[in-house]
Amino acid sequence: MTTTQTLQLHTEEGMSDRTSPHDKRWWILAVLGLAQLMVILDTTIVNIALPTAQHALHFSDADRQWIVTAYSLAFGSLLLLGGRIGDIIGRKRALLIGLIGFAVASAVGGASTNFIMLVGARTVQGAFGALLAPSVLALLTTTFSEPGERGKAFGIYGGIAGAGGGLGLLLGGILTSFASWRYTLFVNLIFAVVATVGALLWLENDKGTDHDPLDFPGLFMVTGGLFSLVYGFSHADTTSWTNHYTIGFLTLGVILLGSFAWFETRAKFPLLPMRIVLSRTRGGSMLAMLFASVGIFGVFLFLTYYLQSTLGWSPVKTGLGFLPMVGALALMAQVSNRVLLPKFGPRPIIPVGLLVAAAGLYELHNVGVDTSYVSHVLPYIIVLGFGFGLSLAPAFSTGTLGLSPQDAGVGSAAVNTSQQVGGSIGTALLNTLAASATAAFLVGSAVTAATTKAAALHGYTTAFLWAALIFVVGAVVAALVLKTGNLATLAGTDREEPTDAGANRAHSPATARPEGEGMHIGIIGAGNIGGTLARRLSQLGHHVAVANSRGPETIASQAVKWGATAVWAGDAAHGADVVIVTIPEKDVPELPDNFLDGAADDVVVIDTGNYSKERDGRIEEIEAGMTDSRWVEEQIGVSVVKAFNSIEAAHLLTLGTTPGTTGRIALPVAGDDAEAKRVVMDLVDALGFDPVDGGGLDDTWRQQQGNSAYGADFDADELREALAGATQEGFAQTRA
Repeated sequence: MTTTQTLQLHTEEGMSDRTSPHDKRWWILAVLGLAQLMVILDTTIVNIALPTAQHALHFSDADRQWIVTAYSLAFGSLLLLGGRIGDIIGRKRALLIGLIGFAVASAVGGASTNFIMLVGARTVQGAFGALLAPSVLALLTTTFSEPGERGKAFGIYGGIAGAGGGLGLLLGGILTSFASWRYTLFVNLIFAVVATVGALLWLENDKGTDHDPLDFPGLFMVTGGLFSLVYGFSHADTTSWTNHYTIGFLTLGVILLGSFAWFETRAKFPLLPMRIVLSRTRGGSMLAMLFASVGIFGVFLFLTYYLQSTLGWSPVKTGLGFLPMVGALALMAQVSNRVLLPKFGPRPIIPVGLLVAAAGLYELHNVGVDTSYVSHVLPYIIVLGFGFGLSLAPAFSTGTLGLSPQDAGVGSAAVNTSQQVGGSIGTALLNTLAASATAAFLVGSAVTAATTKAAALHGYTTAFLWAALIFVVGAVVAALVLKTGNLATLAGTDREEPTDAGANRAHSPATARPEGEGMHIGIIGAGNIGGTLARRLSQLGHHVAVANSRGPETIASQAVKWGATAVWAGDAAHGADVVIVTIPEKDVPELPDNFLDGAADDVVVIDTGNYSKERDGRIEEIEAGMTDSRWVEEQIGVSVVKAFNSIEAAHLLTLGTTPGTTGRIALPVAGDDAEAKRVVMDLVDALGFDPVDGGGLDDTWRQQQGNSAYGADFDADELREALAGATQEGFAQTRA
């Protein structure tokens, strides 16, 4: 048997980080922004065209609501499924399928010859939108994680999300007035084609990051619950809150969603891990999004009514009237995300933004039948734009803060769901309140054109007042739930911390795993050793998650080549049977305190490092006689096994041989836990090397050239002779 002498190994995270393909990230942002704009525009652009479409296709007033409701039902109820599908098949693939499907449905809708054809097309639009929207936000989340760039990117995204409704009104008015109602659907083909070409050019192919079985019971409950909730609110808008169908669907929705929340805390592979929403930063942002969406939908709806019905403006002029608010929102979205949010965090910013929006809405309730737009509308919609830019735009960023790549899709879907449900509540609730106020105004009055107009105005201003109150309540809730801290602090503390056994996704140890099923292995460090082990272990059929110090987006493409999943350092151990720490000793104290919380109960931790004073600085405990692995063990608080530190990374790919081959290269394995050491020795054997029991941690070599390795004598000359044929060039070719 050929034996080894321990060699010094440098494991700085270098190679994989330098190959990160993010020079195209701003082009990627343009693609994602265009796709998001297409989805947001569609929530309002078709509304302008409804009267014209109704006249052309000869459907009734009662049927007209289904053009909007069909889209809302499909989109709102399928968002979480769309997010998880993106996690499973890959975000680029999900984005492309969503874009193409949305475009085809838009073309069919624009060419509709009857009501049924148009409703069907709108339903399919909503379904593909539910796949598209979470993929856009997930790609944005994983592409931009550096605080400065994340602020700029989410400022642009938040501006699009908030301003898209106003732009939809303008574009819908222009297309309806100067072309045809059909072009409010055909215009999506332009957006979709440009975004698809950009995605093919600039987005890298990615594999799915979630390989767990789909949670069908949870999927049934949440899809049914969201469908019932959205339909119940839509039905209340067109009938009444006391209608038995309204009550029935809303009750069913609450029951199903409550059951879903309970079930997800106990599911082995939850559709929506509760750690995503139970984070105060993410959960508080989603609540703020819910309240803000209630109000913003109300603003667009009733301010449109006021400008067109009361002031007599055309659709195009109405759309232009919203542009100052759009501009203020876009400006403040950049300021809040790039300047305020990184410095102060969401807790002071989002509640203040909601209160600013509430003030603007309160002042809007003073509009009259003959008041001027310049004096009574313009100043306050600018205030509203500032408020939305301070609340809605940052909520998108912090609502996805700290999500690991494997949960970015469903986490993004949860943010989109809160926005969609908020819009449904706002439309139904404010419409009902406005209708009641209008009816009450007319009691005892003669029905004339003047009183009817005044009554309608009273309904609009009542809706503005109630929307202002909703914003105030949202501000209080956000202030109570959101955590204090700047963005960098929250990004470090709000990694997805498991809250229960189900959310941990922990697995049984390798010895109890069914035949042929690979282990879940987390690797901390994506340099030479970390990257090499990620590739080799993935090739052996194990599920590998790899992390570095700069965030998953910096190694995402390299991880795909390795067959692994890029994650945050705090998430690499979630569900892991084995965790491999390949970073230098100097970096070990920087590991998150809770990075092993989500691992299996009997997780095996492997330390691959060699202490080097020149690289790691002086560590007195090691220099005083403590072995480096014992020191690592004390730093992370669990027993470790020492392995893979006695061979160059270049040779892990080139010297492994089939188990059972004679004359294999020997790798020592040291540790105090016999069972853990056996698991590691099995891994070493499977990788093509001869595992040698190197004794306990206190016997390990301490980077003193010439000492015995792991309590046994090894022949350095034999090792050097064995490594001579495995050149760096051969290693580079193999790794590529």
